[in-house]
Amino acid sequence: MEVDRTAQLQQRGSHLVAVAATPVSDAEVIELIDSIRDADSEAQDGLEAEGFWAQAEAAAAWRASLSAKQRAAASAHDAAADTAFDGVG
Repeated sequence: MEVDRTAQLQQRGSHLVAVAATPVSDAEVIELIDSIRDADSEAQDGLEAEGFWAQAEAAAAWRASLSAKQRAAASAHDAAADTAFDGVG
């Protein structure tokens, strides 16, 4: 059975927000920290499984192979996309 990591992390994140808004004991804080570490580890594992870092390195190598003019155009495109997404969400 395939596990939906995104749903798991969202659920865990919702739980962490609820816990953070409630007064807690030292033991609960330690448990919360462990839970955050587990979520981070799962997220990192997910990125590795999806080949994220290999894709990121390939993209960086591709960008480095561009001419200065091409890099400037790509940067302008990236900036336009960032501007389009500012304020969304």
